[in-house]
Amino acid sequence: MSDPVGFSANALTIISMFKDPKELVDAFMRLNKRQKILAVALLTAIAGAALLVWACLTGAFTPTITQVMLSDGSLNMTTGDVGALSATVLYSDNTEGGEVFWASSNKAVVQVDDNGQLTAVSAGSATITAQASNRKSTMSAECIITVVDPLNGYSISVQRTAVENYAYIYVQPEDDDVSQITIYAKSPSGVVHTPPIDRNNLYHFYTETGTWTVYAALKSQRGTYEASKPEDFVAIEINDISPDETDAFLAGLPVW
Repeated sequence: MSDPVGFSANALTIISMFKDPKELVDAFMRLNKRQKILAVALLTAIAGAALLVWACLTGAFTPTITQVMLSDGSLNMTTGDVGALSATVLYSDNTEGGEVFWASSNKAVVQVDDNGQLTAVSAGSATITAQASNRKSTMSAECIITVVDPLNGYSISVQRTAVENYAYIYVQPEDDDVSQITIYAKSPSGVVHTPPIDRNNLYHFYTETGTWTVYAALKSQRGTYEASKPEDFVAIEINDISPDETDAFLAGLPVW
């Protein structure tokens, strides 16, 4: 294809003469009007492309990170628990993102993966850090996690009395720091009661006959323990619910 204005050759000549400004000006002045317009357009495009490349390489268009926010600033976990943290990254152009690097200060206590998923490994404390970085800035946020060992459970036993629907129920926690024990009795029909108890651990079953299931829940500053193992439950057969407090008293039971 012909080049009637000889622009391509002249444009290359102009570009090759960039190292000598005087020759560049002289060559430009020798161009006709149309060639000058095309040359200016070409040089403008080259300058614009160079500016764009420079901006991309230097991060000129990259917004500054202004803040990293975490879903929690502190957490309490129990050994073996799993959990999660989420992060929000705020930028100077009022946009948001979530790309962060996660790290744990003590992997022997808490581990965190690339998605903020937590695993409590052992008792202790650890700081989880979420860090966001770009060409212009780096920001981070922290969450302090405290991990405690779970409560170990309890032993439970039932002692029958001379009165059919009265029984002593004893719960012995395996941990010394248990502050509250709640005993539950599930009736044959499935209704769960919290039976009244006197100071001698004597319980009165008076609503249904059949097999009752008795279990407990523990509470301490470390957390709670809910019955889950087979040995946490004990069955007691109640065949007569007619005896009342008077019958128990006459039988010598300490109901008052």
